[in-house]
Amino acid sequence: MILAYSNLDSPGFVALLSKETKEVLLETTFPQTPRGQNDVLRGITEILAKAQKTPADISGIALHIGPGKFTPARTACIIANTFAEELNIPLFPLLADEETTPQSFLDILISNPPPTTYFVEPIFLGTPNIGKKAKDPFSFSSDSTKIET
Repeated sequence: MILAYSNLDSPGFVALLSKETKEVLLETTFPQTPRGQNDVLRGITEILAKAQKTPADISGIALHIGPGKFTPARTACIIANTFAEELNIPLFPLLADEETTPQSFLDILISNPPPTTYFVEPIFLGTPNIGKKAKDPFSFSSDSTKIET
């Protein structure tokens, strides 16, 4: 059973796929918040419970790795890398320019499978601004008015 998810678009989805029977077993969708965060982990937990499965039943993970916004792309890869490491299962990275539905993921996995890997990195739409030094709101620039004492 393949766990598939995409959180780069809204709505995002989590699905369970069967390559053997070539069907989408279960799927659920969720909206993104204005900052691009979403409920991937909640979706995974709920869909596994509904299917009466555990993480040990997952034989691989298919996911969009980007290009996408920083937080969703990074989150998608962190979740997949953690599952792959803990369960020793392969990852199937897909690019976001491919259609984003559970059925399209399944079709790609069957007809044109991406390279199997055990670690994925996100592809961002632009340069992440994390780590940029914030301007100190309490400092004065050289052209600012000097306060005389």
